Amino acid sequence: MCGRTPPQGQFSIATVDPGFAVAGERAPVRIHGSGFRLELVTTLEGKASMDPFSVRVGGLPLTTAVLRDSGLIEATLPDQLSPGVYPVTVSIGSRQAVLEGGVQVVAPIELALQAPANLASGQGEPFGLSVSSRATTPVRISLESAGLTPAGAAAMSALLLPSALQAAETVPVVGTLTSLRPAQGANVRLAVAVGWSLGPLSGVVEASAPVVVEARAALSLSLSATPAARVSAGLQRLQLTLTASNTGGAGLTLNALAAPSLLATGTAAATLATSSAPPGQTVIASGTSQSFTWQYDVSGSGTLTFTGAASGVEQGSGAALTPPSVISSSVSVQQPALLALSATASPAVVSAGVQQVSVILTVQNPGEADAVLETLPPPAIASTGSASSTLTGSPPSAAGTVIQGGASKSFTWTWNTGGSGTLTFSASATGHDGNSGTALTPPPFPTNAVSVQASGALSLSASAAPTQVSAGLQRVKLTLTATNPGGAAVRLDALPTPAVRTLGGTAASAIFSSPASPAGTLLNGGASASYSWQYDVSGSGTLSFSAAASGTDANSGNAITPAPVSTAAVTVQRPAGLSLSASVSPATVSAGLQQFQVTLQATNNGEAALVLNALPAPSVSAGGTAVATLSTSPPSPAGSTLAGGASRSFSWTYSASGSGT
Repeated sequence: MCGRTPPQGQFSIATVDPGFAVAGERAPVRIHGSGFRLELVTTLEGKASMDPFSVRVGGLPLTTAVLRDSGLIEATLPDQLSPGVYPVTVSIGSRQAVLEGGVQVVAPIELALQAPANLASGQGEPFGLSVSSRATTPVRISLESAGLTPAGAAAMSALLLPSALQAAETVPVVGTLTSLRPAQGANVRLAVAVGWSLGPLSGVVEASAPVVVEARAALSLSLSATPAARVSAGLQRLQLTLTASNTGGAGLTLNALAAPSLLATGTAAATLATSSAPPGQTVIASGTSQSFTWQYDVSGSGTLTFTGAASGVEQGSGAALTPPSVISSSVSVQQPALLALSATASPAVVSAGVQQVSVILTVQNPGEADAVLETLPPPAIASTGSASSTLTGSPPSAAGTVIQGGASKSFTWTWNTGGSGTLTFSASATGHDGNSGTALTPPPFPTNAVSVQASGALSLSASAAPTQVSAGLQRVKLTLTATNPGGAAVRLDALPTPAVRTLGGTAASAIFSSPASPAGTLLNGGASASYSWQYDVSGSGTLSFSAAASGTDANSGNAITPAPVSTAAVTVQRPAGLSLSASVSPATVSAGLQQFQVTLQATNNGEAALVLNALPAPSVSAGGTAVATLSTSPPSPAGSTLAGGASRSFSWTYSASGSGT
């Protein structure tokens, strides 16, 4: 309540006592204020009267209002005011004062509703309603409505009320709320409306209270396998996890769990090793989960699929919970990964400094599970002799490379080579089973031995024989000798026709015969081969022969083309020719007193030297009685050489007798 100081000539309402009243009943009130004065008013006609005076509550005048003094008005509230808050208005003459909210009229009854804050699934809980009278006389009452909104989550029992309340009487009423086990939790409102009737008035008083109705328990299952996709038989255990979740509002209690059932394909099998499932009575609160595991030893090859089931009861209501069974994803049971190695080195024979050796390591996985490789080390090398190697190329890193079951993958290293001897490589690889992580460490695999040889080479020499020939009588033999001073064999090409050059004179040549072609023939390291041509020659002068040979390194295929080689000059001469002349001196001799001499002159009119034979004694033809007796002979020239254009004389001495010629 509040008051105010009125301006001069004005008045104000400070308080109304009491400030409230019960609808349907008359009630005295006292209006306190200031400036409540009635003034005498005289009209022009000289008539005098007091200011009009009235009091209203809301729009209803209080006919019993009495002005006691300037600060108090007494009146009686009528029984016609319905519940509500009303302004109080005092009018004196043309002046007026209003007290807003001056009087509150209340219903003759009041309700108090006590309801449980939470209602468990399937449970019943009491609620209480108190109906109290504010009136000083009996009040008629009736139950207008009672219910829960929204409907469907819970039900309430019927309420019984008396037909009337005595003055200041309170009647307690008890009812029951029962959960209808809704699938979803609900926030409902319990509302009660009680009608009243008093005096000329009637009305309804309402009361409500919120109630949270829990959802019924909901058991849902999931079944998962670890590893989820693949497992290596004998190396890993398969773990099944059954998760039971309560997605409802009420708690639940699980029954005893049975191990999941199994469906296998192929030769796959599973044997239960451990279990964490309790014998039963596991409680799962609303919104929580519990997981249970089984571990299996697996064998064979194929797939495993498990089916899990669980059941329980709802706490409180005891309702049975039997969700559908769940099936795990299929797990592939595989034979463990393996690593089988094989390695080759090629070529098997190489020319040092010219060819590279390639080592190919093939890694095969004869198992079923994936094999995951680790970093590959370069192959180890064992050598003999002076053979050496330098790594020049390696495969990309194999770390993390996956080789699926039944598949293989190859890796290549390359080396430059030197010296001579043999090289043997030993390749290795390690990894782990892609499912279990178990290490895979097969033994290293040795390659075939690689023979390292010095590169093939060709060294040529040529000769012509004889170095001096008689044209038309002798042939020149040209011999080409090819020697391989290297280690690798040389594969010879076809021989080109030798070149012939005339150094002087009119000498010329023509091929009479050629050697068989050596094309494709292998000339081993340290070996030689000779090839001959024969030439007919003519004219006179000197000739020079030039021969060539080429080939390829039998290991590398590299071309070998040494420079052609030439022979010493061959002299071609006209054939030797022998001309003879003889003379006798003196022409006349005295028998018995003188000797005469027969001289034979031999001349070589050719260019080639002439080899003389033994000379016979000259023959003598006699006329008359003349007789010649040989006294002396020249030395025998047999085997001596008569150079071209040279002459030589031979003399015999005779004694003569008789007479004649």
